[in-house]
Amino acid sequence: MPTTKKSPATIAAETIARNVLDLETLDTRKSDSLDFHDLAVWQIKRALERAWELGRNSAATPRALSGTRRGTVERMNNKGRRRG
Repeated sequence: MPTTKKSPATIAAETIARNVLDLETLDTRKSDSLDFHDLAVWQIKRALERAWELGRNSAATPRALSGTRRGTVERMNNKGRRRG
């Protein structure tokens, strides 16, 4: 079976699933007992925090916020602020 190259996002998601959520895999296995899991809110919170940390660290350089993307981030940061 040929192997497909996984994106960095997929690798990160699988790592978080294994290490934070104690999930064996994120692959669909077509079995309710294998595809549905009970998770505590604190597990989900920690997984989301870890994903956010990874994203923040991957965009740590100022160049990551250049051009259009920077404008988007600035608009998000200024949302709701009154203009003087």
